[in-house]
Amino acid sequence: MTQALAAQYSSTIDSNPDHDLSEIGMSRSKPPSDQYDLSGESLREIESSFAASGHVELLKLEQLSRLVALAGATNLREFAKRLAFDAESELRRYWSSSGDARNSYSVPARSEESEQLRAERLHQIQQSEQHTPIGHRTVLHHYDVPIAGLGAGLDGLSILHLSDIHFRAGKSDRSIALGALKTHLNHHQIVPDLVILTGDIITNRAEDLSAEALSTLSGFRANIARLFVAGNHDFYNGAISKVRDLMRQIGYTDLTDSQLRLRIDNATLNLFGVDDHLEGKPKSPPILAEHSRETNIVLTHNLDAVQRHFPKEIDLVLSGHTHAGEVSIGRLNGCHFMRLFRYIDFLNGHIRGWDTLTDRTLSYISPGHAGHYFRFNTVQAGGTLLKLRAVN
Repeated sequence: MTQALAAQYSSTIDSNPDHDLSEIGMSRSKPPSDQYDLSGESLREIESSFAASGHVELLKLEQLSRLVALAGATNLREFAKRLAFDAESELRRYWSSSGDARNSYSVPARSEESEQLRAERLHQIQQSEQHTPIGHRTVLHHYDVPIAGLGAGLDGLSILHLSDIHFRAGKSDRSIALGALKTHLNHHQIVPDLVILTGDIITNRAEDLSAEALSTLSGFRANIARLFVAGNHDFYNGAISKVRDLMRQIGYTDLTDSQLRLRIDNATLNLFGVDDHLEGKPKSPPILAEHSRETNIVLTHNLDAVQRHFPKEIDLVLSGHTHAGEVSIGRLNGCHFMRLFRYIDFLNGHIRGWDTLTDRTLSYISPGHAGHYFRFNTVQAGGTLLKLRAVN
């Protein structure tokens, strides 16, 4: 979508009336590191092998030791044995058999035709998939998003989806990584129509959103609007008011409990912001009957906020929070730990990447930009560039 076309849009915004995951288990005593072994390799040898491989996210000995101690294991073999499972299918089984499933927005395919429809849409997304290395441990992920009934004026509309940046006071690595993405976009003259940030802007306190962090965020350009909703970390230590004020000052619109309505060439796009599931007070978006044939996108930090009572006319949900599990070792995925400590309830049976929640509703969970422990053998951190595409 060109800037000239974007200039023709009309929009309205309608508003309706201290813990850190990185510290889990740190107080637990742990055996000496030489007690941890796997097939004769000590943790230090494993760490060295990861370093030698040049993997962008170096496995940290102390961090892995905490995970092993947290699991109550005395060595890596026991650790893997206790926790080895296919995270996604195991959590899906738990979800489907638990009372939590009653609150789910997600609805299983009800027929072969429904299953085929969903599979085709996910295949279309997969066919468009591209990943551009940016440097500084950052990748730009690209996807075309098939939307049934998308108006011609919205075909090709682009969205830069950012999430889980976790700026931290006194540390520049997050600003450097995000700045590399900004530089890449500017160098290639990529200006998305919308910039959407789905929460966890900071880590623990308002001071995390430093002048350097704000300067980096303010440098992202958009043809139409820059929007955000808050994540659970943005509430910690009473930071939420300051975070929202600072984001508004640099030109981002807080869409929490609000709606942005865009009209482009007689096509309508409605964007709804939903508050965080853990720390906020999520409300059902006011999608009216007359909006059912329009394109409706929901922004939220944690997909658990999207529940059964929400309108069924949602076309796309954009969220973050899980960091794609951060680590995948064999059949182990880090989302198990998030479920264990109730950082996710897994209400919709989806933890990372793309999935269908209903025959109409697609869901995308961003891998985010940062991590609490380390990121290994999973989706690489970075931003996502989405393009809406019309399908029958």
